[in-house]
Amino acid sequence: MPNDWFTHGFCHAPSHPDPDLQRELGQIFNALTAILTNQVKIMATIDDVVSEVAAQSTVIDSLDTLLTNIAAQIAALKSTQTDPATAAKIDALATSVQANSDRISADVVKNTPAA
Repeated sequence: MPNDWFTHGFCHAPSHPDPDLQRELGQIFNALTAILTNQVKIMATIDDVVSEVAAQSTVIDSLDTLLTNIAAQIAALKSTQTDPATAAKIDALATSVQANSDRISADVVKNTPAA
């Protein structure tokens, strides 16, 4: 006896499609359309995040350069001072700049998720 699956029209398009089957296929199609739409939204969101991270990297690099330059200027300024009171102020300024740099570095490490 031939396979019942083949004899009931499942291997070729029936002349009168089953309305339940059409409804189910429509639901599947709608679900796939929703999935594809969401995928496009997710990819757009990922692209936005990539752009934001690149912008943050630029800001971080600029901040690093700024702090490095300030530290170098303070060191150069201190080397020209002979007055102990002025030298003490410059030392305090150098300590503050280093503390700010350390705080920024610690915040970056603290807020970076583990790989």
